[in-house]
Amino acid sequence: MDAMALGKWGGCAAVMAAIIVAIACSSGPKPAAPIVASRPECPVDSVDILVVDTLHGVPTPRHITNIPVAGPITNIPEFHDCQRFIGNTGGDLKYGPLVAIFANHLLDSLYIRQFDPTSAEAQQAAGEIYSYDRAYDPLYIQQGFNCLYLRKKAPGNWEAQMVPVGNDEKACLTSHRGKTLTVVSKQLMHDEKDVPPVARWDYDTVHHRQYIGIKCGEEWCEIGQTGFETSAGHHPGILRDEPIPSATLAPATPTEKARVVLVKGWYDEQYLAEGTTGDLKPMHVRGTAFPHPMLDRLKNVSDFSLKWIPSAYLLLDSDPGPYKSKLNLDKGLNGMYLCEGAFKDCPGVAPGTKEPKCPAGADHRWWGKIISARGDSVYRCVHRRTHNGVEIPGAVRWRWKEDDETMWVRCPQGCCTVN
Repeated sequence: MDAMALGKWGGCAAVMAAIIVAIACSSGPKPAAPIVASRPECPVDSVDILVVDTLHGVPTPRHITNIPVAGPITNIPEFHDCQRFIGNTGGDLKYGPLVAIFANHLLDSLYIRQFDPTSAEAQQAAGEIYSYDRAYDPLYIQQGFNCLYLRKKAPGNWEAQMVPVGNDEKACLTSHRGKTLTVVSKQLMHDEKDVPPVARWDYDTVHHRQYIGIKCGEEWCEIGQTGFETSAGHHPGILRDEPIPSATLAPATPTEKARVVLVKGWYDEQYLAEGTTGDLKPMHVRGTAFPHPMLDRLKNVSDFSLKWIPSAYLLLDSDPGPYKSKLNLDKGLNGMYLCEGAFKDCPGVAPGTKEPKCPAGADHRWWGKIISARGDSVYRCVHRRTHNGVEIPGAVRWRWKEDDETMWVRCPQGCCTVN
Protein backbone atom coordinates (compact mmCIF):
# COMPACT_ATOMS: atom_id res chain seq x y z
CA MET A 1 0.00 0.00 0.00
CA ASP A 2 1.91 2.89 -1.15
CA ALA A 3 -0.21 5.76 -2.02
CA MET A 4 -1.09 8.82 -0.12
CA ALA A 5 -2.34 6.10 1.83
CA LEU A 6 -0.46 3.43 0.15
CA GLY A 7 2.55 1.90 1.39
CA LYS A 8 5.67 2.34 -0.68
CA TRP A 9 9.02 3.58 0.17
CA GLY A 10 9.62 5.95 -2.87
CA GLY A 11 9.21 9.56 -3.45
CA CYS A 12 11.50 12.45 -2.86
CA ALA A 13 14.96 13.32 -1.87
CA ALA A 14 14.65 13.67 1.76
CA VAL A 15 15.75 11.97 4.82
CA MET A 16 13.01 10.14 6.57
CA ALA A 17 11.84 9.72 10.24
CA ALA A 18 13.67 6.83 12.01
CA ILE A 19 13.37 3.09 11.87
CA ILE A 20 14.56 1.36 14.96
CA VAL A 21 14.05 -2.36 14.82
CA ALA A 22 15.54 -4.75 17.32
CA ILE A 23 16.05 -8.23 15.96
CA ALA A 24 17.07 -11.10 18.16
CA CYS A 25 19.37 -13.22 16.06
CA SER A 26 20.19 -16.85 16.32
CA SER A 27 23.62 -18.06 15.31
CA GLY A 28 22.20 -19.01 11.90
CA PRO A 29 21.41 -16.63 9.04
CA LYS A 30 17.72 -16.29 9.85
CA PRO A 31 16.88 -13.65 12.50
CA ALA A 32 14.27 -14.34 15.12
CA ALA A 33 11.07 -12.30 15.38
CA PRO A 34 11.79 -8.55 15.59
CA ILE A 35 11.00 -6.25 18.46
CA VAL A 36 9.76 -2.92 17.13
CA ALA A 37 10.96 -0.18 19.46
CA SER A 38 9.91 2.81 17.37
CA ARG A 39 8.81 2.88 13.76
CA PRO A 40 6.61 5.90 13.04
CA GLU A 41 6.81 5.38 9.29
CA CYS A 42 8.42 3.42 6.50
CA PRO A 43 10.81 4.69 5.25
CA VAL A 44 12.23 7.06 7.79
CA ASP A 45 14.19 10.27 8.24
CA SER A 46 17.29 8.20 8.77
CA VAL A 47 17.75 4.47 8.73
CA ASP A 48 18.51 3.06 12.18
CA ILE A 49 18.08 -0.70 12.32
CA LEU A 50 19.03 -2.28 15.62
CA VAL A 51 19.98 -5.94 15.28
CA VAL A 52 21.17 -8.28 17.99
CA ASP A 53 23.99 -10.52 16.83
CA THR A 54 25.25 -13.48 18.81
CA LEU A 55 29.00 -13.20 19.43
CA HIS A 56 30.64 -16.03 21.39
CA GLY A 57 27.22 -16.95 22.70
CA VAL A 58 26.51 -13.42 23.96
CA PRO A 59 23.66 -11.32 22.47
CA THR A 60 25.33 -8.15 21.14
CA PRO A 61 23.22 -5.17 19.94
CA ARG A 62 24.37 -3.32 16.84
CA HIS A 63 22.93 -0.30 15.02
CA ILE A 64 22.87 -0.28 11.22
CA THR A 65 22.58 3.28 9.91
CA ASN A 66 23.99 2.75 6.42
CA ILE A 67 22.81 0.25 3.81
CA PRO A 68 26.11 -0.75 2.13
CA VAL A 69 24.92 -1.06 -1.48
CA ALA A 70 22.98 2.22 -1.18
CA GLY A 71 25.83 4.07 0.53
CA PRO A 72 25.42 7.85 0.08
CA ILE A 73 21.77 7.58 -1.01
CA THR A 74 20.67 5.39 1.94
CA ASN A 75 18.35 8.07 3.39
CA ILE A 76 16.97 9.51 0.14
CA PRO A 77 13.50 8.03 -0.36
CA GLU A 78 13.15 8.76 -4.07
CA PHE A 79 15.68 6.05 -4.86
CA HIS A 80 14.12 3.32 -2.73
CA ASP A 81 10.78 1.89 -1.74
CA CYS A 82 9.13 0.41 1.33
CA GLN A 83 5.67 -0.91 1.96
CA ARG A 84 3.65 -3.50 3.77
CA PHE A 85 3.00 -6.21 1.19
CA ILE A 86 -0.53 -7.05 0.13
CA GLY A 87 -2.12 -10.46 -0.32
CA ASN A 88 -5.59 -11.54 -1.33
CA THR A 89 -7.66 -14.10 0.56
CA GLY A 90 -11.06 -14.88 -0.90
CA GLY A 91 -11.33 -11.41 -2.42
CA ASP A 92 -10.25 -9.63 0.79
CA LEU A 93 -7.00 -7.68 0.62
CA LYS A 94 -4.74 -8.32 3.61
CA TYR A 95 -1.44 -6.81 4.72
CA GLY A 96 1.63 -9.00 5.11
CA PRO A 97 5.30 -8.27 5.85
CA LEU A 98 6.82 -4.78 5.91
CA VAL A 99 9.66 -4.80 3.36
CA ALA A 100 12.12 -2.14 2.15
CA ILE A 101 14.19 -2.26 -1.03
CA PHE A 102 17.28 -0.05 -1.36
CA ALA A 103 18.72 0.68 -4.82
CA ASN A 104 22.47 0.41 -5.38
CA HIS A 105 23.96 3.90 -5.56
CA LEU A 106 25.82 2.78 -8.72
CA LEU A 107 22.62 1.67 -10.43
CA ASP A 108 23.02 4.32 -13.12
CA SER A 109 26.24 2.67 -14.31
CA LEU A 110 26.03 -0.99 -13.23
CA TYR A 111 24.50 -2.26 -16.46
CA ILE A 112 25.56 0.16 -19.19
CA ARG A 113 27.21 -1.33 -22.28
CA GLN A 114 30.68 0.01 -21.51
CA PHE A 115 30.72 -1.28 -17.94
CA ASP A 116 33.25 -4.01 -17.10
CA PRO A 117 31.19 -7.01 -15.89
CA THR A 118 34.28 -8.49 -14.19
CA SER A 119 34.87 -5.46 -11.94
CA ALA A 120 34.28 -5.49 -8.19
CA GLU A 121 31.38 -3.05 -8.66
CA ALA A 122 29.67 -5.42 -11.08
CA GLN A 123 29.66 -8.16 -8.42
CA GLN A 124 27.47 -6.05 -6.12
CA ALA A 125 23.75 -6.60 -5.73
CA ALA A 126 21.49 -4.30 -7.73
CA GLY A 127 19.38 -3.85 -4.61
CA GLU A 128 19.41 -4.72 -0.92
CA ILE A 129 16.14 -5.80 0.67
CA TYR A 130 15.22 -5.73 4.35
CA SER A 131 12.16 -7.55 5.67
CA TYR A 132 11.21 -6.29 9.11
CA ASP A 133 8.92 -8.94 10.44
CA ARG A 134 8.60 -12.11 8.34
CA ALA A 135 9.43 -13.96 5.14
CA TYR A 136 7.77 -13.44 1.76
CA ASP A 137 7.95 -16.75 -0.09
CA PRO A 138 6.89 -15.62 -3.61
CA LEU A 139 10.13 -13.60 -3.90
CA TYR A 140 12.27 -15.92 -1.71
CA ILE A 141 12.68 -13.08 0.79
CA GLN A 142 13.51 -14.07 4.36
CA GLN A 143 13.27 -11.90 7.45
CA GLY A 144 16.39 -9.73 7.70
CA PHE A 145 18.63 -8.70 4.80
CA ASN A 146 18.37 -10.14 1.29
CA CYS A 147 20.51 -9.44 -1.80
CA LEU A 148 18.95 -8.99 -5.24
CA TYR A 149 21.37 -9.73 -8.10
CA LEU A 150 20.79 -8.95 -11.76
CA ARG A 151 22.90 -10.36 -14.58
CA LYS A 152 22.55 -9.56 -18.27
CA LYS A 153 22.92 -12.75 -20.30
CA ALA A 154 22.13 -11.15 -23.69
CA PRO A 155 20.25 -8.08 -24.97
CA GLY A 156 16.78 -8.26 -23.42
CA ASN A 157 17.71 -11.45 -21.54
CA TRP A 158 18.26 -11.02 -17.81
CA GLU A 159 18.65 -13.33 -14.83
CA ALA A 160 17.78 -12.43 -11.22
CA GLN A 161 18.82 -14.17 -8.00
CA MET A 162 17.58 -13.60 -4.44
CA VAL A 163 20.00 -14.41 -1.61
CA PRO A 164 18.91 -14.14 2.07
CA VAL A 165 21.86 -13.12 4.31
CA GLY A 166 20.27 -12.63 7.76
CA ASN A 167 21.94 -9.80 9.70
CA ASP A 168 24.95 -9.53 7.36
CA GLU A 169 24.14 -6.25 5.63
CA LYS A 170 27.58 -6.14 3.94
CA ALA A 171 27.12 -9.47 2.13
CA CYS A 172 25.41 -7.75 -0.81
CA LEU A 173 28.68 -6.01 -1.78
CA THR A 174 30.05 -9.27 -3.19
CA SER A 175 28.68 -11.91 -5.56
CA HIS A 176 26.51 -14.80 -4.36
CA ARG A 177 24.17 -17.31 -5.98
CA GLY A 178 20.64 -17.86 -4.74
CA LYS A 179 17.18 -18.75 -5.94
CA THR A 180 16.29 -17.70 -9.46
CA LEU A 181 13.46 -15.29 -10.25
CA THR A 182 11.95 -14.42 -13.63
CA VAL A 183 12.91 -11.09 -15.24
CA VAL A 184 10.73 -9.19 -17.71
CA SER A 185 12.72 -6.32 -19.22
CA LYS A 186 11.15 -3.39 -21.04
CA GLN A 187 12.90 -0.73 -23.08
CA LEU A 188 10.34 2.05 -23.09
CA MET A 189 12.61 5.01 -23.90
CA HIS A 190 15.55 5.49 -26.28
CA ASP A 191 17.98 6.96 -23.73
CA GLU A 192 19.01 5.19 -20.51
CA LYS A 193 18.94 8.59 -18.76
CA ASP A 194 15.16 8.54 -19.16
CA VAL A 195 15.04 5.60 -16.76
CA PRO A 196 15.68 6.78 -13.17
CA PRO A 197 18.18 4.78 -11.04
CA VAL A 198 15.56 3.61 -8.54
CA ALA A 199 13.88 0.48 -7.19
CA ARG A 200 10.13 0.05 -6.65
CA TRP A 201 7.65 -2.51 -5.39
CA ASP A 202 4.86 -3.39 -7.80
CA TYR A 203 1.80 -5.64 -7.63
CA ASP A 204 0.50 -8.47 -9.81
CA THR A 205 -3.28 -8.05 -9.64
CA VAL A 206 -3.88 -11.40 -11.37
CA HIS A 207 -1.96 -13.62 -8.94
CA HIS A 208 -2.10 -11.14 -6.04
CA ARG A 209 1.64 -11.04 -5.42
CA GLN A 210 4.24 -8.34 -5.07
CA TYR A 211 7.09 -8.08 -7.52
CA ILE A 212 10.14 -5.84 -8.02
CA GLY A 213 10.81 -3.07 -10.53
CA ILE A 214 14.35 -1.68 -10.95
CA LYS A 215 16.48 0.17 -13.48
CA CYS A 216 18.70 -2.10 -15.59
CA GLY A 217 20.70 0.04 -18.01
CA GLU A 218 18.38 1.55 -20.61
CA GLU A 219 15.65 -0.91 -19.60
CA TRP A 220 13.21 -1.26 -16.70
CA CYS A 221 13.45 -4.77 -15.24
CA GLU A 222 10.49 -6.39 -13.48
CA ILE A 223 11.28 -9.38 -11.29
CA GLY A 224 8.97 -11.99 -9.83
CA GLN A 225 7.83 -15.60 -9.86
CA THR A 226 7.56 -17.44 -13.17
CA GLY A 227 4.34 -16.42 -14.91
CA PHE A 228 3.78 -13.19 -12.97
CA GLU A 229 1.74 -10.47 -14.68
CA THR A 230 3.23 -6.96 -14.87
CA SER A 231 1.16 -3.83 -14.41
CA ALA A 232 0.55 -1.59 -17.41
CA GLY A 233 1.97 1.88 -17.87
CA HIS A 234 -0.15 4.94 -18.62
CA HIS A 235 -0.80 7.18 -21.61
CA PRO A 236 0.90 10.63 -21.69
CA GLY A 237 -2.48 12.24 -22.29
CA ILE A 238 -3.59 11.26 -18.80
CA LEU A 239 -1.79 14.28 -17.29
CA ARG A 240 -2.75 17.91 -17.74
CA ASP A 241 -0.50 19.92 -20.05
CA GLU A 242 0.24 22.42 -17.31
CA PRO A 243 3.12 24.89 -17.82
CA ILE A 244 5.63 25.79 -15.13
CA PRO A 245 5.51 29.56 -14.39
CA SER A 246 9.06 30.47 -15.42
CA ALA A 247 10.66 32.98 -17.78
CA THR A 248 13.72 30.78 -18.35
CA LEU A 249 12.44 27.20 -18.69
CA ALA A 250 11.25 25.84 -22.02
CA PRO A 251 8.02 23.80 -22.02
CA ALA A 252 8.11 20.07 -21.29
CA THR A 253 9.40 17.99 -24.19
CA PRO A 254 7.46 15.02 -25.63
CA THR A 255 10.06 12.71 -24.03
CA GLU A 256 9.60 14.27 -20.59
CA LYS A 257 5.82 13.94 -20.91
CA ALA A 258 6.06 10.31 -21.98
CA ARG A 259 8.62 8.96 -19.54
CA VAL A 260 6.85 10.02 -16.32
CA VAL A 261 3.80 7.90 -17.20
CA LEU A 262 5.49 5.00 -19.03
CA VAL A 263 8.55 4.28 -16.86
CA LYS A 264 7.44 3.13 -13.43
CA GLY A 265 10.48 4.48 -11.61
CA TRP A 266 9.24 8.04 -12.11
CA TYR A 267 5.77 7.38 -10.72
CA ASP A 268 4.36 5.19 -7.97
CA GLU A 269 1.19 3.12 -7.81
CA GLN A 270 -0.46 1.22 -4.99
CA TYR A 271 -3.60 0.43 -3.10
CA LEU A 272 -4.68 2.99 -0.50
CA ALA A 273 -5.13 2.02 3.11
CA GLU A 274 -7.80 2.71 5.68
CA GLY A 275 -8.08 2.11 9.40
CA THR A 276 -6.05 2.97 12.45
CA THR A 277 -2.63 1.93 13.75
CA GLY A 278 -2.61 -1.81 14.26
CA ASP A 279 -5.79 -2.25 12.25
CA LEU A 280 -4.89 -0.97 8.77
CA LYS A 281 -6.54 -2.64 5.79
CA PRO A 282 -5.98 -2.16 2.07
CA MET A 283 -8.87 -0.56 0.22
CA HIS A 284 -9.91 -1.61 -3.28
CA VAL A 285 -8.79 1.84 -4.44
CA ARG A 286 -5.75 2.22 -6.65
CA GLY A 287 -3.73 5.42 -6.36
CA THR A 288 -1.04 6.54 -8.80
CA ALA A 289 1.31 9.43 -8.04
CA PHE A 290 2.98 11.03 -11.08
CA PRO A 291 5.60 13.83 -11.08
CA HIS A 292 5.09 16.87 -13.26
CA PRO A 293 7.07 16.18 -16.47
CA MET A 294 9.42 19.11 -15.71
CA LEU A 295 9.99 18.33 -12.02
CA ASP A 296 13.39 16.84 -12.86
CA ARG A 297 14.54 20.22 -14.22
CA LEU A 298 13.61 22.32 -11.18
CA LYS A 299 16.94 22.48 -9.34
CA ASN A 300 16.74 25.72 -7.33
CA VAL A 301 14.68 26.95 -4.39
CA SER A 302 14.05 30.13 -6.42
CA ASP A 303 12.06 28.05 -8.92
CA PHE A 304 9.40 27.67 -6.19
CA SER A 305 9.76 31.05 -4.50
CA LEU A 306 6.41 32.79 -4.00
CA LYS A 307 4.66 30.85 -6.75
CA TRP A 308 2.64 27.66 -6.84
CA ILE A 309 4.55 25.12 -8.93
CA PRO A 310 2.65 22.08 -10.25
CA SER A 311 4.74 19.24 -8.87
CA ALA A 312 2.69 16.04 -8.80
CA TYR A 313 -0.60 14.51 -9.91
CA LEU A 314 -2.56 11.92 -7.95
CA LEU A 315 -4.83 9.64 -9.96
CA LEU A 316 -7.46 7.62 -8.07
CA ASP A 317 -9.55 4.97 -9.80
CA SER A 318 -12.38 4.96 -7.22
CA ASP A 319 -13.97 7.01 -4.47
CA PRO A 320 -11.10 7.56 -1.98
CA GLY A 321 -13.21 7.39 1.18
CA PRO A 322 -11.20 8.87 4.08
CA TYR A 323 -8.63 10.43 1.75
CA LYS A 324 -11.02 13.19 0.80
CA SER A 325 -10.82 14.60 4.31
CA LYS A 326 -7.15 13.68 4.76
CA LEU A 327 -5.72 14.97 1.49
CA ASN A 328 -8.62 16.45 -0.48
CA LEU A 329 -8.49 13.64 -3.03
CA ASP A 330 -11.38 12.71 -5.30
CA LYS A 331 -11.79 10.02 -7.93
CA GLY A 332 -9.90 11.17 -11.02
CA LEU A 333 -6.81 13.37 -11.41
CA ASN A 334 -5.87 15.57 -8.45
CA GLY A 335 -3.03 18.12 -8.53
CA MET A 336 -0.37 18.96 -5.94
CA TYR A 337 1.48 22.28 -5.97
CA LEU A 338 4.45 23.55 -3.92
CA CYS A 339 5.30 27.11 -2.89
CA GLU A 340 8.32 28.42 -0.97
CA GLY A 341 8.04 31.54 1.17
CA ALA A 342 5.72 33.00 3.80
CA PHE A 343 2.31 31.37 3.49
CA LYS A 344 0.50 34.70 3.19
CA ASP A 345 2.78 35.67 0.29
CA CYS A 346 2.12 32.59 -1.84
CA PRO A 347 -0.20 33.86 -4.60
CA GLY A 348 -3.93 33.29 -4.62
CA VAL A 349 -4.33 32.57 -0.92
CA ALA A 350 -7.65 34.21 -0.13
CA PRO A 351 -7.66 36.92 2.58
CA GLY A 352 -8.57 35.41 5.93
CA THR A 353 -7.31 31.93 4.98
CA LYS A 354 -5.65 30.48 8.06
CA GLU A 355 -2.08 29.30 7.78
CA PRO A 356 -2.01 25.48 8.12
CA LYS A 357 -1.11 24.24 11.57
CA CYS A 358 2.23 22.52 11.10
CA PRO A 359 3.58 19.57 13.08
CA ALA A 360 7.04 19.52 14.59
CA GLY A 361 9.73 19.46 11.92
CA ALA A 362 8.02 21.68 9.37
CA ASP A 363 10.08 24.78 8.57
CA HIS A 364 7.12 27.10 7.82
CA ARG A 365 8.72 28.03 4.47
CA TRP A 366 7.30 25.31 2.22
CA TRP A 367 3.61 24.81 1.55
CA GLY A 368 1.44 22.44 -0.42
CA LYS A 369 -1.81 23.08 -2.24
CA ILE A 370 -3.93 20.10 -3.30
CA ILE A 371 -6.57 20.78 -5.93
CA SER A 372 -9.02 17.90 -6.09
CA ALA A 373 -10.41 16.41 -9.29
CA ARG A 374 -13.58 18.39 -8.53
CA GLY A 375 -11.66 21.66 -8.35
CA ASP A 376 -11.67 22.58 -4.64
CA SER A 377 -8.39 23.39 -2.86
CA VAL A 378 -6.82 22.78 0.54
CA TYR A 379 -3.46 23.89 1.91
CA ARG A 380 -0.98 21.74 3.82
CA CYS A 381 2.37 22.16 5.57
CA VAL A 382 5.39 20.69 3.82
CA HIS A 383 8.57 19.39 5.41
CA ARG A 384 11.65 19.71 3.19
CA ARG A 385 14.68 17.53 3.93
CA THR A 386 17.85 18.62 2.13
CA HIS A 387 20.35 16.26 0.46
CA ASN A 388 23.08 18.40 -0.99
CA GLY A 389 25.63 16.86 -3.33
CA VAL A 390 23.38 14.10 -4.70
CA GLU A 391 21.58 14.28 -8.03
CA ILE A 392 18.05 13.24 -7.11
CA PRO A 393 15.66 12.10 -9.84
CA GLY A 394 12.47 14.12 -10.28
CA ALA A 395 10.33 11.26 -9.01
CA VAL A 396 7.40 10.99 -6.60
CA ARG A 397 6.50 8.19 -4.24
CA TRP A 398 3.80 7.24 -1.86
CA ARG A 399 5.03 7.29 1.73
CA TRP A 400 4.10 4.38 3.95
CA LYS A 401 3.32 5.07 7.61
CA GLU A 402 1.79 2.68 10.08
CA ASP A 403 -0.85 5.25 11.08
CA ASP A 404 -1.32 7.19 7.84
CA GLU A 405 0.21 7.81 4.41
CA THR A 406 1.10 10.80 2.29
CA MET A 407 3.80 11.20 -0.36
CA TRP A 408 7.38 12.14 -1.14
CA VAL A 409 8.04 14.67 -3.89
CA ARG A 410 11.50 15.59 -5.11
CA CYS A 411 12.17 19.30 -4.50
CA PRO A 412 15.38 21.38 -4.82
CA GLN A 413 18.40 19.62 -3.26
CA GLY A 414 16.09 17.38 -1.31
CA CYS A 415 12.73 15.84 -0.75
CA CYS A 416 9.43 17.35 0.30
CA THR A 417 6.71 15.51 2.15
CA VAL A 418 3.18 16.81 2.57
CA ASN A 419 1.80 16.76 6.11
